[in-house]
Amino acid sequence: MLLASQDHRDAAFRAVEELPGIKVATIRAGNRMHPVPQGRIIDLGFDIGAHMAKQRNAGLIIVQDGAIRFERYALGYTATGRWTSFSVAKSITSTLVGAALQDGYIGSLDDRARHGCTRRAKRT
Repeated sequence: MLLASQDHRDAAFRAVEELPGIKVATIRAGNRMHPVPQGRIIDLGFDIGAHMAKQRNAGLIIVQDGAIRFERYALGYTATGRWTSFSVAKSITSTLVGAALQDGYIGSLDDRARHGCTRRAKRT
């Protein structure tokens, strides 16, 4: 995809789940979802639409103090659209693991994952 034109890359990102040989697993939302409330909208102080267009950004969400402060979509996407992230998911996952470790939800990186674990880890 890196050598394709921008138009071809855009089309490929939208259709990658439909390519032959690509397996997609949809993970259903759990029973314990925690919606993020809408906060006071912030003014970013510049034309975010122009910036997103220049960067070919499909979506931007800013969360501060547990509330959504800014949310915008582009390139024909909406809040329900799916964009193939490739390695972005690894970065987000490692960030969340680090936060869970720091906050005590994980006692150690050597801990085994358990389904449905809601108890905070003991600090050593």
